[in-house]
Amino acid sequence: MKVKISDGISKHIAELAKKVRDLSPAMRRIRREVLEPLIPAAWAKSGLHSRTGELRKAMGAWGRKRSAGLALRTKKGLVLPKAIAHMFGAKAGQWKRKGKKEYEVTRKGTTFKRKNAGSPWGAIPARPFFPRISAIRAHERRIAEIITKYLEGGA
Repeated sequence: MKVKISDGISKHIAELAKKVRDLSPAMRRIRREVLEPLIPAAWAKSGLHSRTGELRKAMGAWGRKRSAGLALRTKKGLVLPKAIAHMFGAKAGQWKRKGKKEYEVTRKGTTFKRKNAGSPWGAIPARPFFPRISAIRAHERRIAEIITKYLEGGA
């Protein structure tokens, strides 16, 4: 014997469960409206000059099925070491030469190595150029509005 229960809420719960599995439209909107505008503002506030332009080009926002965020694309060889040096500062001689063509730097317990790095940098003052979590937290209400609107059926 089969029992079928019909109510007015099951259909809505099923629709909501389907939407929660793929939040990509909402995450793309969060990327576009909240995260991408933070990048130029953080860069302008840092005071970095045009010679570090590859860092600005490497910064980007992303949005996936259930998350959105900011990232530093590190496909170029020196982007990550330069980013670390500018975000947290660097002392003269901090980069230690390992062999003929390899340098390494240890920041906050993590060691980064780069081959063909050329000359190590001198002293660099800390210039945070990547948007901090506090900047994203300031936009939590807007993020919540975007997700709520998506779950309610809006664009």
